[in-house]
Amino acid sequence: MVKVEYSHRLLCDYSFLNSLKNQPNKHAVFSQMLRIKSSSSNYPKTHSVMLSDDFDKLVSEKYCPPDNLAGLVKSEKLSEVINSTSNTDNFTKNILYAIYLSGDKPYKTAILTSEESKKIYSVRLGEEKIKHSVEVLGGEEALDILNRFDQLYRIKRDDTR
Repeated sequence: MVKVEYSHRLLCDYSFLNSLKNQPNKHAVFSQMLRIKSSSSNYPKTHSVMLSDDFDKLVSEKYCPPDNLAGLVKSEKLSEVINSTSNTDNFTKNILYAIYLSGDKPYKTAILTSEESKKIYSVRLGEEKIKHSVEVLGGEEALDILNRFDQLYRIKRDDTR
């Protein structure tokens, strides 16, 4: 299996996967996500993550079988510190978890979300210092980073042939 060092960890939220539901190319996007998650040299099987609350919500809505969803993203539970923070909604929890993820190599995290939710994240993210390690990518931007990562994978794979 080809191993690739990607520039960002990926944190998907509920609105990102939900926005793919009616897209004609969703299966191609799912294939890209599977390849990225399994080919990461730094975080095999845990490169692309989703908070367990969002994961469980998609499972309860029968978005796709739980095993298939687990192939796209790794369900992650929040640490007690983040979970106990008062007044934390899912946007804030995702931002805090993205900051946590950016503490290790590759030191950057991309939150993949919908175009509508990106506006909320941008307001909440605030500080310029944080924006160097956490990016919020909505809609086409989110699909673009998946395409770029998939291209990296394909180039690496072709080089090994």
